[in-house]
Amino acid sequence: MTLKINYKKKQLKQFLYLGLVWLLLGVIQVWLMFDQWWLSLGWLILGLIYVYIYAQRKSNGYMTISNSEIKQNWWFGKRIPTSDIAEIKYFAGDYVVLSENKTIRINKEYLNEESLERLKERLEDLKEKLNI
Repeated sequence: MTLKINYKKKQLKQFLYLGLVWLLLGVIQVWLMFDQWWLSLGWLILGLIYVYIYAQRKSNGYMTISNSEIKQNWWFGKRIPTSDIAEIKYFAGDYVVLSENKTIRINKEYLNEESLERLKERLEDLKEKLNI
């Protein structure tokens, strides 16, 4: 069974709105400075990056917990096989999953309420299953 932990809608909307603002600024600059359109490429690229991040975060979520691993869903996200988990603790408002080599911090501020409740249940199940 795979559990997908999602971002808060507010978190997602920030990236979407910032991306749209950057795109709008780029289009306005292209329109106002048509003879030097290449100057607005930075705004357009920045806007596209933010919209891409929004789409990626919306479709993949914050993290995925399966029976075999815990995985952060971002470009350089970490993976910890569930068999390697040494400790799961709550520290300074974040959940921390520790193995011998890696540490995953789960920031509660980014998670929507429904996903947070499912995360708590799943981490408790993992603690019981692994006798941590």
